[in-house]
Amino acid sequence: MSDSSNDASGSGAGSSAGGSSGAAVGQLGSSSQLGAQQAAPSLPVLPPFASAQAQPRKSLFDTFPLVEASTLLEVARHELRPMDLRKLDSKLRDKADDEGSLGSFVPRASSSKDYPSLTTVISPLTLYFRILTQSASSGGKVDIVADLTSGLFAYIDHLHFLNSRYDWSAVLQYHMAFHGLRRRDMINGVYDGWAKVDQELWTLHLWSHERAKRPVATAFSGSASKGKRLPMEQQPLLANVCTNAGNATLRNTRRRPAQRRQSEEMAEQERRDRSRNIFEQDVVNIDVSADIDAIGP
Repeated sequence: MSDSSNDASGSGAGSSAGGSSGAAVGQLGSSSQLGAQQAAPSLPVLPPFASAQAQPRKSLFDTFPLVEASTLLEVARHELRPMDLRKLDSKLRDKADDEGSLGSFVPRASSSKDYPSLTTVISPLTLYFRILTQSASSGGKVDIVADLTSGLFAYIDHLHFLNSRYDWSAVLQYHMAFHGLRRRDMINGVYDGWAKVDQELWTLHLWSHERAKRPVATAFSGSASKGKRLPMEQQPLLANVCTNAGNATLRNTRRRPAQRRQSEEMAEQERRDRSRNIFEQDVVNIDVSADIDAIGP
């Protein structure tokens, strides 16, 4: 009887010990999780986007009244080819016919003659991007509009980078090809390609077309020969440099007569020594021949 009671008490003690150890492990796990949560940095809470009362949405035709309706439809339908970017060039509006239509102009491929620099492309390209984002916002898909807008800004920055590294004619060809691929993507509903770099087009159009490095301008390469004036704060420095250079040239000029005289004296002394050696050798030869004649055969 006593043995059974002892066993019961022992088992009770064991179960209580196991329960207490399990509780301790549970508390340890919860405390470690709590410590990990406390150690993780918390991100700041972004404020909600505040805006005034939304105005009635304008159509593309009302938003861009100076652009032909047919051109707006081509942009919205992704039918405007890269070579037809000229339709959005404000310079062509001055060449329009009496009815204000650009349809009389025969479309042709854009070249470096039409766009001799990046600045001449940015204006119609920016207008194209504005029409594109305005058209995309009418679909109500905020994530697509955000990706498209971010990609367009990134692409403009990328064009500036390429223009600083490579010849503009090669950059223009890269842009036309890249725009054509993005147009095909947008027809298929893909709008996140503008922020990506196409390595294949990079190699095809930009390889070995790096800009030539410009020589570093020096103080003496400057303004006097080209008729350009330096800023006032740099003119005293240039004057001091020119004065020091002039003094050094004057000193070298004064040293030249003495150096020339010394060189002439050394040359004259060398000529005299050579003549003396030749004369002495001739005298020796004459003496030897005289001795031979005196001895006889």
